[in-house]
Amino acid sequence: MKFTDGFWQLRPGVTALYAAEAYDICAEEDAFTVTAPTTVINRRGDTLNRPVLSLLPSSPLVNVIRVRIDHHTGGGAERGFDLVGAEDGHGVVKADDADGATLTSGALSATMAPGAPWNLSFHGDGRPLTSSGHKSIGYFAPRHAPSPRCRSTCVKAPSCPSEPGTTGRTTTTSTA
Repeated sequence: MKFTDGFWQLRPGVTALYAAEAYDICAEEDAFTVTAPTTVINRRGDTLNRPVLSLLPSSPLVNVIRVRIDHHTGGGAERGFDLVGAEDGHGVVKADDADGATLTSGALSATMAPGAPWNLSFHGDGRPLTSSGHKSIGYFAPRHAPSPRCRSTCVKAPSCPSEPGTTGRTTTTSTA
């Protein structure tokens, strides 16, 4: 899917919100979970009406680090595929408040720095391989643009009626 128009601009009708900080890092024995809000949380009001991404680095095989990013999990069937030979428990997590969390699997490691700016870095045999910085992880959503025939009657985009003067709700009745 293409979300941009060129290099700098988003396509018309697309909104992008990027992970701004590692707000909360919860370490487990063989994985860790990162709560990534789409704005830096400075005060209580910053937590309202903003998407939050959840990041789960884990290791299904030695020298392999899997990073799963979720938004609004639950309810539906899980998408994706299983890695052949994958088993849990190949990674070791080291975490502290100052340095964040590091998942190590064989010679490969992933380190999540706490706070802002967003920084997830990968190292192999002690040397940097790549990193995930500002605007590397995001949530893309379509913007609603009312159709020309309902533009005058729409107050809120989600309740855009299908016909002028209607509520936009559909009811179905059946008779036996």
